[in-house]
Amino acid sequence: MHPRNLMNRFAHYFAISTLLVTSSTGILPVRGGTEVVGDKSPAAPAVAAASSPKLALAAATPASAGPANESASAVPTQPQPATQASAASKPAPPALPAPAASSVPAPAKPAAPRNWEDHYSDLLKKYASSAGVRYAAWKNNAADVSRLREVVNAVAAQNLSGKSRDDQLAFYLNAYNAWILQKIIEAYPVKGPGNGNALKRAYFFKSKSIEVAGQQMSFSGLENDIIRPRFKEPRIHFALNCASASCPPLQDRAFRATALDRDLTLLTRNFVNGNPRGVQFESGSKKVRVSKIFDWYGDDFEAAGGLIPYINRFRATPIPASAKVSFMDYDWSLNENR
Repeated sequence: MHPRNLMNRFAHYFAISTLLVTSSTGILPVRGGTEVVGDKSPAAPAVAAASSPKLALAAATPASAGPANESASAVPTQPQPATQASAASKPAPPALPAPAASSVPAPAKPAAPRNWEDHYSDLLKKYASSAGVRYAAWKNNAADVSRLREVVNAVAAQNLSGKSRDDQLAFYLNAYNAWILQKIIEAYPVKGPGNGNALKRAYFFKSKSIEVAGQQMSFSGLENDIIRPRFKEPRIHFALNCASASCPPLQDRAFRATALDRDLTLLTRNFVNGNPRGVQFESGSKKVRVSKIFDWYGDDFEAAGGLIPYINRFRATPIPASAKVSFMDYDWSLNENR
């Protein structure tokens, strides 16, 4: 073998052995330099490279070291465990929303049971006014005729024990007026109480044809034996309605103890101020004409201070005490609003 060839082979074997040695110490050739696996000291590559120009050339040759380089550079980096700081910096989970208010409405309170006064008020509001009563329309409504019958049946069965004075007075005023309506509608069409006949009219008021709180009685007995002597209240004469044109107008609602004083005062004021069937007086005149009611029940007004003084308590324009008083004729025709 030629000596040069022998020297070349020797150099080749020497390079291979050097490569194996450097590989075992953790020094691997990489593209553009060296990488230390395990021992990261930078001194090892410099010694290997200076030992031989051919060794340095072989170490720098990319073709012989490509696969090893790719394998070494592909070693994955192990993920670092999260630190307490990073855990602490994580946002807190969102708070759970408050439960929504229930959309189911609360059960409504049951309405108070209606009593006969409620039903009676409904009828009065429908048919009665200051112009009179719509008897024809009421008579033609069978359901409302039946309701009025139920009202007077309740009046007949009413128990007054334990009731206050105002409760009792309100009850008796309602009883009188409701029974008057019942008798007129039963007989309708009529010209008025007793159908325009004086004798029949007397019978209408004095016969015991009505029942009130368990007692059989007459209209006259209810007014003159119970309401007037028991309560001694002159204003009741403007609350009782006898179905006649000259009567004070029927109130369009039932009397209640809670509003009784107010209602009696209002009815009295209306009758002695703006109603020509109540009081007729011209300012400066020496004469005054008043309803026959003030004559029939004069004792009640005298007991309350006298006729003129009593009227003046409710009048917008006082009547002179010296005025001469006369009484109007009473119109017994039906108080009908046609």
